[in-house]
Amino acid sequence: MKRWDDLLAGVPWQACPDRFQVPAADLAVTGIAHDSRRVQPGDLFVAVRGHATDGNRFAAQAERAGAVAVVTDAPESLPPIRIPVGRVDDARLALSRIAASFYGHPAQRLTVVGVTGTLGKTSVTELVAAILAKAGPAYEPGVVGSLGIRFRGQGRGSLLTTPDALTLQHTLAEMATAGVRVVVMEVTSHAQLQHRVSDVSFSLACLLNLVPGEHADIHPSFDHYAAVKLRILDQIRAGGVFLFNAQDPEVVRRLKPRLTRAPYRVAAVHAQPMGHEPASGSRERHRPNDVVPPGLYLDASTQGRLAFDVPGPLPTLEGERPPVRFEAPWALWGEQNRQNAAAATAIALALGVEVEAIVAGLSSATPVRRRMEPVYRGAFQVLDDTTGHPASFEALFRSLSAVPRQGVVLLTAVRGSRGEAVNRANARAIARWAERLPVRAVVVTASAEAVHPKDTVRPEEWQAFREELVRAGVPAAYHMELRQAVQAAVETVRPGEILVLAGAQGLDGATPILRTLLDGKAALPGLS
Repeated sequence: MKRWDDLLAGVPWQACPDRFQVPAADLAVTGIAHDSRRVQPGDLFVAVRGHATDGNRFAAQAERAGAVAVVTDAPESLPPIRIPVGRVDDARLALSRIAASFYGHPAQRLTVVGVTGTLGKTSVTELVAAILAKAGPAYEPGVVGSLGIRFRGQGRGSLLTTPDALTLQHTLAEMATAGVRVVVMEVTSHAQLQHRVSDVSFSLACLLNLVPGEHADIHPSFDHYAAVKLRILDQIRAGGVFLFNAQDPEVVRRLKPRLTRAPYRVAAVHAQPMGHEPASGSRERHRPNDVVPPGLYLDASTQGRLAFDVPGPLPTLEGERPPVRFEAPWALWGEQNRQNAAAATAIALALGVEVEAIVAGLSSATPVRRRMEPVYRGAFQVLDDTTGHPASFEALFRSLSAVPRQGVVLLTAVRGSRGEAVNRANARAIARWAERLPVRAVVVTASAEAVHPKDTVRPEEWQAFREELVRAGVPAAYHMELRQAVQAAVETVRPGEILVLAGAQGLDGATPILRTLLDGKAALPGLS
């Protein structure tokens, strides 16, 4: 139980005495809710305006369910209610502040690692978790990301990659109470925009990349998207560690004015094979005060092994790590996975994990669901990959070009509710590689029966994708429903070929359908 004045101590608010009761300073609050369907007696209801629904409309339902007060940034939108109302400038930000206060600011009791960027967040988070699982009980992690929430043997799904502020603060509190010390979480641009992580302080943050065109539906420009992504820099604790991808020119350019007087330590991840000149200069030219400092270097030139080199002291949460070189067996497939391994290794080193645990974690790593995941091998092979952006399509196709095969059949999905621009760009990326690989057949779906309403393909998105393939002269079969598309792809693929399932949320259900069609044959560990 918390008092009103304690919960809102860090939230500027005003009463609305002309229409509503004024909250008493000692008003007892026993819970927080922002969904009127989940209100319990004694709860404070925070009315949040969403893209599709305005929470203010449901304040009367919240009152009937037992809410003791309402916090809103739009009191003019509230229906007549008899419980007290407090007006704030931003209900989402207020929800974050109130939730953190209610649960005792749990992030302050944890070592929270934030992984952000356009591509690779899930894979890096899962690789770090795999490494920490080998590092002993003290490092047993909590995980928050697109594959759900996990800690101490518990697991539950999450509709959002980064949960809403209330769910997140509650989850962090549960983890702290359960004795978790380290939490690894994905941080999306949506989460930053909607203040889901505004009251999370990060001990360590890693920026993987910045790729134009992502989430153009909510970001008016790439500059806006990048600025939102870089908000994580302001949430790193004093004395914490920030890691970034030194091979991404957008990352390097945009970080340059930000890192000169940072209150945290900085190191770079150089995932380009050693012996190649890094984009910002050789290792000898990296001085401690450069925007691209020394850090960890990856040599991925030997198949089946990753070689890491830390030529100088690497900042850690406890101080500095001396220079070190080591190798690890590596079974995962593709260029992006190797880059992800470099980032995960740098994070583990900065957390203080011993090299032996890192090697054990990397050598035992298995494909993350729908991240370059081999799901079937028989007369033909099937690879499932989450690709929602031109850069991820390019990385997939580059990796695929090195795999022996007789042909490629591509099953892809139009991205729903993400705008025409990204769908045109994805289609153009497919067209560029269709002849180069080559791709013998393309099957396109809207997954109309399979996606969540928030991922529904709009007619203009479907048309934009189709227009680009037609303009490039790439023939394709189009199916509105996912099951029809999977069946068409299975009927099209020939012995010796690779069927590639490449898409975002629209293909999340493709592999289960595929296995049903193939009489439930189990997935095999890898592609030949």
